[in-house]
Amino acid sequence: MKISVKSRLITISIIVTAAVVTVALVFYIIGRQRSKKGEPGAPKEFLSAIPVDAAAIFIFNNFENLNRTISLNNPLLGDLLFKNSPLKNLANSLYELSSDETMQSLKAGGCAISLHYSAKDKISPLLVLDINNADKSKILNVLNAKKRPGFTRSFNGKKVEKWENIEFVLIDNKIIASESPIILESSLRHLASGASIMDNEDFIKLLLGREILNASLFLNHSQSGKLFSGFANREYLKYADFTSRFTGWSSMEISTASDNLILDGELINSKGYANYATTLLDLNSGQSSVMSVLPGETFSLITFSIEELSKYLRNFTRYNEFYKKRDAKALADAENWFLSHNPKELSCALVPYGGVFEWITIIRKNRPWYNFLENILVKGQQSGKPAEFKNRGSLTLLFGSLFSNTTEESILFQDEWIYIGKSELLEEISRGAFKKFTMQDWLIQTKAYNLLNTKDCMISLIVNGSQAPDSLVRFFKDDIKKDLGRTLKKSNILVTAFQLNSSKERALSLNIFAYADSSQTPSARIESSGSKPSGWKSDTIISIPKGPFELINFNNREKEYLIQLPNYALRLSDSKMEGLWAIPFSSPLCGYVKQVDFFKNGKLQMLFASGNKLYLLDRLGRFVGPYPKSVGDEIALGPEVYDIKGDGDFAIMLLHKDNTLRMYDRSAGLYPVWNNISTEERIKSFPELISSGKNRYWVLRTSARTMIYSINGAPVANFTGDLTLAKDTPVKPDRQGVVNVKTAGGKNILVDLETGNIKRSK
Repeated sequence: MKISVKSRLITISIIVTAAVVTVALVFYIIGRQRSKKGEPGAPKEFLSAIPVDAAAIFIFNNFENLNRTISLNNPLLGDLLFKNSPLKNLANSLYELSSDETMQSLKAGGCAISLHYSAKDKISPLLVLDINNADKSKILNVLNAKKRPGFTRSFNGKKVEKWENIEFVLIDNKIIASESPIILESSLRHLASGASIMDNEDFIKLLLGREILNASLFLNHSQSGKLFSGFANREYLKYADFTSRFTGWSSMEISTASDNLILDGELINSKGYANYATTLLDLNSGQSSVMSVLPGETFSLITFSIEELSKYLRNFTRYNEFYKKRDAKALADAENWFLSHNPKELSCALVPYGGVFEWITIIRKNRPWYNFLENILVKGQQSGKPAEFKNRGSLTLLFGSLFSNTTEESILFQDEWIYIGKSELLEEISRGAFKKFTMQDWLIQTKAYNLLNTKDCMISLIVNGSQAPDSLVRFFKDDIKKDLGRTLKKSNILVTAFQLNSSKERALSLNIFAYADSSQTPSARIESSGSKPSGWKSDTIISIPKGPFELINFNNREKEYLIQLPNYALRLSDSKMEGLWAIPFSSPLCGYVKQVDFFKNGKLQMLFASGNKLYLLDRLGRFVGPYPKSVGDEIALGPEVYDIKGDGDFAIMLLHKDNTLRMYDRSAGLYPVWNNISTEERIKSFPELISSGKNRYWVLRTSARTMIYSINGAPVANFTGDLTLAKDTPVKPDRQGVVNVKTAGGKNILVDLETGNIKRSK
């Protein structure tokens, strides 16, 4: 499933979550043990070494818990917090020292990791450890044994030691360490002056109001722009402003299990309506039911379920007036239109349609007992059929740019629901396409559903990355994205959520959870016979791989890569991605580079396509005759190569832009006795070649169905109507060439691939 260019702007609220859980997501992914509450009243004097500009602070009630969090159970977390620096090795060495019988007290010392902006787009951690009256000389002896001799300096009268690339100071009853001399010196200056993060009133209120736990996270939202600079891709930096205005500080207890992370916390705000959270303080939570009308593969959902939406709008207006004036008349008109529907819930969702994700806006109306008269009495709003939407921009004006992503072409009234979005998408909804397998149906099959609060939550963001795991990591910089992406691939179910709730005292509480599970992805209910998924006619986007394209050096069998550069030039790189040569080229490749032995001498050439031509390139960067060869029609994807006869030779298959699969011989001539393959829906990938006895068959899967063809491209049976094959049916023939396959209606049938006969399976 592709996310369109417009849809890649994953709204302010998703960015807020990315900022809040930038570090927390990784806690969850690797976490393996649930935290246990520590003893209350543990001293916090060591926090006086943390400078006032900390953007985030992780506080651990003892060194044992820090080590367990970043090393034993969460290796990726350690890499994220320490930015792959030797600071992690320093922490590990100190922990090893604590195993000495005379140094056991070191394990019990409180500690913290604070994150600070140290250079352009760089976040550096500061480690502060209460050594709990452990022997300082032993600590120095162990660390000095591993450091380079002579690497010491003085700052403000304090001896600064160097260990690998880390500088540290033993001062009073603390070890302070950082990879950044700037941050370490800032800490020492703060200690000398008596100033520290402990002077921040909001931080102190949250700290004193929270029981000391194994691990807690404190976020300084006014400094969140620095977190964006250190962790997020540059394209998302523009959203840091809203995050910094969200609230003053937030604190969260961190608890982890084998498949989830939960952060429960609270917010504090001393700036009134200059911070967004104030708009929610005197409101009541409502109930959310929008997941019951959204499709199962919904990627993200943002929901406002506030009892007094009219009051929220007044509060939100006051918040906005701190930063910009808005047209009072336009606001009044938009508010009158919105409130005329007696709204109880407002949502914006990114849903699958036509091979991409599309935004849709949903409003749930309150339906009193007399509401059945609405369809009769209200003119111009025909229930059940999409109509032109005449109030475009109203929701963006009222609720912010979050709702600007929806293409507001049409509006659909259906029972208590109002849908706003693309006309063809609403047409599918009016026919009940999304009711076959809903987001609620999907989630209820997972343990993540039990972590959701749908009864008394004011604002909720849910992201289901199970179908598009790469979308969960694209917020982050490349160094984080690579490791996090590799970890996410181990899980089939990936759900994260950010929820704001109100308590009985009308205080705001914050709940974030992330859930990962390698269990089988939830399955949909069986579709009706011959049915096709919603939006299949619009499912026309083909994913074109961009490379690097992996190759084999036929001389030494090592990996090499062909890379197409931004100016379309082609470069061959070795296994370390170091360039060997580059040649000019004038157009983009069509997604595949295949190695073939054209001359049958053991030397491999690179076969690729661009425009309407096939090219053959040898390992020295020379084009090989008789190529390039024109194949007439424009190529959409390819080439794919097959050894059809089993003799080591190759045939070439191309997907053309007219939605036709054509086969060519090794010299790019038309393949003999071949029937071009084409389907009503868009073909987006090449078929699989399977064997049954002495015969071979093509299995082609599209977004709507599965088709089986003979080796010459002819359908082996009439797979239409009730016999339409499910798009995910297994196709495994027995020795007699018979396959047991499943239809779109859920029935099992037996197909004789040689004769085309079809029987019902017992």
